Amino acid sequence: MTFSLIRLASAPLLAFAVVASCFAQVELRTQTLDPELSRRTGADDGFGLVITASADGRGSLETCGCGRQPLGGLARRVGYEKAVLELTQGGAGLVRLDAGGAFDDTVDTGRNEVIPHIRSEWVLRGYIARDVAAINVGITDLRYLSQMNVLQDRDARVVRFPMLDRVISANVLPAGPGIVRFRPYIVREVQATRLGDKPVRVGIIGVCAARPETGANLYGYRIEDPIAALASVLPDVRKQSDVVVLLAYGPVDRARAIAEGIAGFDAVLVANNFLPDAEVAAMAGTTPVVPVVLQTRSLTEVRGWKQPAGGWRFVARSTLLDAVIPSDAETLQMVYRARADFIR
Repeated sequence: MTFSLIRLASAPLLAFAVVASCFAQVELRTQTLDPELSRRTGADDGFGLVITASADGRGSLETCGCGRQPLGGLARRVGYEKAVLELTQGGAGLVRLDAGGAFDDTVDTGRNEVIPHIRSEWVLRGYIARDVAAINVGITDLRYLSQMNVLQDRDARVVRFPMLDRVISANVLPAGPGIVRFRPYIVREVQATRLGDKPVRVGIIGVCAARPETGANLYGYRIEDPIAALASVLPDVRKQSDVVVLLAYGPVDRARAIAEGIAGFDAVLVANNFLPDAEVAAMAGTTPVVPVVLQTRSLTEVRGWKQPAGGWRFVARSTLLDAVIPSDAETLQMVYRARADFIR
C-alpha cells in the first residue's frame, strides 16, 4: 500500500505522525497478521535453508498479465521470500535461482510494442539486484545470450551486466571459436544462524535436457548429452559443496530419469510449462524433483533441514503468487522503471 502525502494543512508534525502510525499498522496487518499469507508461508518448523526458483519469464519481471488475476512477478516473489525469512526471524538462509527461459527470445522487427533486448537487459539488472545465484540456460535463451557472449568486448558487457557471469550450463557448449563457454556450475555459500558456524556451500549445476541434443547447433552453441555432462562435472561439484542442486530445462520425466540414474543430487528443479502442485513434485529416491512454473505464477520452493547425523532433508512447496502476496516496494519500483525503458 502506498500513500501520497501532498499537503498537510495544520499541525504537520502531528498529522504526519498519525499517518505514519496508520501506515505502520496497515503494513503490519498485511505482512504478519494476514491469515492467508500466514497459511501460504506455512509454519516455522525449524528449516534452515530455503531455495526458490523461477522459469520461463521470457524477458519479463512483471506479473503474467492474466486479465482476471495477474500472477507472479519479481516483486511478489521477493515479498514472499521476505515473509518466509521473517517467519524464521532471519534464522534461515535463502538461495534464489532461475531454471531457464529467463530471456526474451523474440526478434525486434521495429514494430514490436516492447524492445526485446532491453527487456532481457532488465532481467540481468533485476536478478543481480536481488542476488539471484544462477540462471540456467534454456533453448529459448540462446538467441539473446549468443549475442551477449561474443568474445569481442564481452568483458565490457560483464562489467555492465555482472549477472552474465552467473548464467550456467554444463552441456550447452560453444560450437566454434569466438563465443564464450558458460560456467557449468556455481557454488554459493549461505550463512545463517540455523546453518551453524560455517557457511553451507550450495553447488548449482545447469543442464538443458530438452531435445534436440548431441551436436544440435543453435546460435553458435551446440547442445550435448546432459547425462554425460553431469557424469563429468558432478564429482567436482560434490567435493566443493554440502548441497547439490540441479537446474534442468526440459520435460519433467527426463529430469526425473536423470535424478534416478545419477546419484548425488539433493534437489532437482525442472523448468516445464505448467502449474505445479503437491502431487506433481515427486521423489527420485530421496531427491525431490520439482517442476518450476511458467512465469513464476507459483513460486517453486524447497526447504531444507540439516540432519543431526549429517546430510539434509528437503521438502518441496509451491506457492501461488497472487494479490495475497505483498509486493516488495523497492523491487516493484525497479519493475516500473524497466517497463518505462523498454516500451516503444
